[in-house]
Amino acid sequence: MTVSSRGWSSGDLRLMAAAGLWALLVWSGRVSLLTGAERAEAFTWGRVAGSLLLASALLVVAWRSSASSPAGWLLAAFASWMVLLWLPSLLAVWSTDQSVGFRLVHSVLAVTSISFALLVGRLARRVLQHPRRPLSPPARPPT
Repeated sequence: MTVSSRGWSSGDLRLMAAAGLWALLVWSGRVSLLTGAERAEAFTWGRVAGSLLLASALLVVAWRSSASSPAGWLLAAFASWMVLLWLPSLLAVWSTDQSVGFRLVHSVLAVTSISFALLVGRLARRVLQHPRRPLSPPARPPT
């Protein structure tokens, strides 16, 4: 396993990038699908804005941050937010009168998002239990 100078393995970085990009794709697409009634609901905009913000922050952590406790807490926030949004949505889709296609599409979105959230949550737990300090550059010999 290759570990970057910031303490992330290449697998960690790929996971964070994939989860962040997936969430950005799903939630930015959600904005274009808002119906007239939903456009006026603060709750809907809070879900969308919170998801886009946390997905963007996840990408920034992958790109710029070290594997430290603050990064671990952000990973945990992302994972918790996604599970808390998607689990009730998944249950609601199957309890309402919707077409089979609608149910299947939303089930795939929910299961994929929850899967990413669980993997990011596992990474968050590891980082919070064992934060890695960035590797310092090799010391130069005295001249």
